[in-house]
Amino acid sequence: MSYADETLDALFNAERAFSRDAAVSGFSAAFTHFIEPEAIVFRPGPVRFGEYQAAHPPKPGDGGIVVQWAPQAGAVAHVGDLGFTTGPFRVTRRTDPANTPPVEVGYFFSVWAQTPRGWRVVLDAGVTTDVAPPQEGFANFRAPIVDVRVPRTLNAQTRAASRDALLALERAPHSLTLSPPDVSGSLPSFYSLTTSTTRWLRPGPAATFGVGIQAALQPAGGRLDWVPADVVVSASEDFAYSWGRYTRTSGVGGVEQGWYVHVWQRNDLREWRLAAIVWMPER
Repeated sequence: MSYADETLDALFNAERAFSRDAAVSGFSAAFTHFIEPEAIVFRPGPVRFGEYQAAHPPKPGDGGIVVQWAPQAGAVAHVGDLGFTTGPFRVTRRTDPANTPPVEVGYFFSVWAQTPRGWRVVLDAGVTTDVAPPQEGFANFRAPIVDVRVPRTLNAQTRAASRDALLALERAPHSLTLSPPDVSGSLPSFYSLTTSTTRWLRPGPAATFGVGIQAALQPAGGRLDWVPADVVVSASEDFAYSWGRYTRTSGVGGVEQGWYVHVWQRNDLREWRLAAIVWMPER
C-alpha cells in the first residue's frame, strides 16, 4: 500500500510551526493557539487544557522561561484524521547565556487531530530525562506499520465496535515475564503487543525501543494492568490512541503506578500493536 508521506510532513510542519510560535509569541500564547480547549494535558495528572488554563493564568513573559522542541518521530492514520509527534525538548531561562545548560530536558509527546482549523493537539504529554535526548540514526515512524489491505473508512457503528475491542484488550492484564507461571499466572505476554520499533518514553533514560523494552522489564517480571480512560480510533481503523492509569506489579516485590499514553497501529494481519508508550509514574 502506498503511503502519502506528505501527510506526515504536514503534521511535522504543524509541530515546527507550534515551536516557532512559542519562540516568537511565548509558549502560553502558542499553546492556546495549537492545543484544543478539550485536549487532555498532563500537568502532571490529566486535565482538560481549557480548565487548566482557567486555573493557571499565564505569567507575564512566560515567567522568563523559553521552551524549545522539534519533532523527531511520528505517524499518521491513512485518512489523515489522527497522528502523533514526539521528540526532544529543552527549557531555558531568557536571561541565560546561550551556552548555559538548560533547566530541563526530555521528550514531548503530542497526539494531533485534523480539525476545521487544521492540525491541532488533542493530547499533550511528556517526560523529563537525565540528559538531553540523543539524535536517532534511523527513520523512526516515517511510515506506519504496513497494512496490505485497501484503507477503509469506518461508519459510526463499526468505529464504536473497533474502539470497544481495543478497550477490552487494554483492560486485560498482561504478563511481564517470558515464562509463566509467576504472580501473573498464565496471562498473555505484554511483549506480544510490541514490535522492534515500539518506542517507550519514561522519566530518566533516553527512549527505549523494541527488545530494549523487554530487557528493561522482563528481569523483574510481574504483571501490567491498565485502566483506560479513553480510546480514540481513526476513521481508517489503522491508528488509535489511548490513555489512562497503569499499575506495574513486580515479580520481586514492589508496585509502580501512574498515567500512560499509548499509540496503536495495525500490522499486516490487522492486529493492534503498540507504536509508542509513555509512562508518567506517580512521585
